[in-house]
Amino acid sequence: MNGETHNPITLLDGRDGESLRKWLQNTKHVKVVTRDRVSAYAKVIAEELPDAMQVADRFHLHQNLLDAIKKALNHELPATIKIPHTEGFRECKTFEPQPYIRTRTGELKYKAGSTGKQEDYITREGVFKHMWMNMDLTEFQRSYIYDKFPDLWEIYSYIKEFRNIFQKRKVILFHLFIDKYKSSKIKALRSFAKGPENDMDAVENVDAYDFSNGFVEVTNSRLKMIKRTMYGRCSNELLEAKLCYMRQDKNR
Repeated sequence: MNGETHNPITLLDGRDGESLRKWLQNTKHVKVVTRDRVSAYAKVIAEELPDAMQVADRFHLHQNLLDAIKKALNHELPATIKIPHTEGFRECKTFEPQPYIRTRTGELKYKAGSTGKQEDYITREGVFKHMWMNMDLTEFQRSYIYDKFPDLWEIYSYIKEFRNIFQKRKVILFHLFIDKYKSSKIKALRSFAKGPENDMDAVENVDAYDFSNGFVEVTNSRLKMIKRTMYGRCSNELLEAKLCYMRQDKNR
């Protein structure tokens, strides 16, 4: 994809580094490459375009963070947390209506929690929404959850500090984040913090420059739609032609 025009340039046959290598051998003029964090791509780009600047994609960094947070919560929390009411309890959280789900197993995935006469119920998904999307919980519910599961404070701080890196756009904050959490006792957080060390130049460039790979995700969705309408029988050459044609038609 052309980062300036957002137009498709070519469609590689496969996701391995070798198909990218063959294309780059005839495309030596490229100066900046935005990409996800697939190590095969990083290696090939460094070998074929040693002077080109590589920039990691913000979307995939946050997607990796999301996966790490969910893994950490899956390890730290039960599926449902029961919060008993104390004597004289009056505070009440009204949860949003939930969509109809055929089974109780399916319902648990979407339901944030419920309020009962003697206790409240907060699901793991509800705690995630509180941390990730600032879903409101009562002060009593927050206090009970964080007191019962103290490691949640580290997970909550982890999210805030990572987002703060991109808000303030200071590379030094990324190094401080890695140094702080690469020895975390929570495996998922530790693994995510160590990951960028092998791709630090590209990750640092995320903060230093405005280059983004977000528009590529839109094109990926369009590409999947074309493949579905062709029932999976579309050759790579035809798929590339249809993709480029749709983009040209949109620009008219």
